[in-house]
Amino acid sequence: YNQASAISRAEWQRLQVEEELNISGKLYVGVKYGIDARRMAAAVAVNAGNGKVFVEVLFCQDMRKGNKRLLDFLKRADVEKVVVDGKAGQDLLAEEMKREKMKKPILPKVSEIIVANAKFEQAVEKGTIIHNGQPSLEEVAANCEKRTIASTGFGYRSLKPDMEIAILDSVILAHWAEEEFREKKKQKARY
Repeated sequence: YNQASAISRAEWQRLQVEEELNISGKLYVGVKYGIDARRMAAAVAVNAGNGKVFVEVLFCQDMRKGNKRLLDFLKRADVEKVVVDGKAGQDLLAEEMKREKMKKPILPKVSEIIVANAKFEQAVEKGTIIHNGQPSLEEVAANCEKRTIASTGFGYRSLKPDMEIAILDSVILAHWAEEEFREKKKQKARY
């Protein structure tokens, strides 16, 4: 395994669930347009109960294909929030979603991206994020390193030039959206 990676393969595999999950609830979608404006990736996160969040990559594709595949998914799925990052395509997607009369996506600020990455790192450490062992996601997660964002935060970059870090970034965005915007249960006080 790659000792230079910020996340080890064993660490990522520890988060994989083998049994079939019975998950219901609204989906939180993360969309990341790559830094080089070549690819985009989309992922979902959903509350899996017991304090865990299940994540899965929907797809990673060439940006020339446009947003049709993503828009078709958003129309059919029970989506609560969509978070979109990446100047290469976020404004175009927001415009297309508006034209389709969908909810306005969240376009996070740099400070929110920093928080999203920190929350993801903590979730990996605590084991509160789970996945189904998608090979492409595992390869990217087990071959990434931290990079500085602004002067106070970090993000991730691939250790291998042929791997698209947008795959991991989309998962991070979906996870952050689920954690940040999940409907909080109201506490009841009884006397």
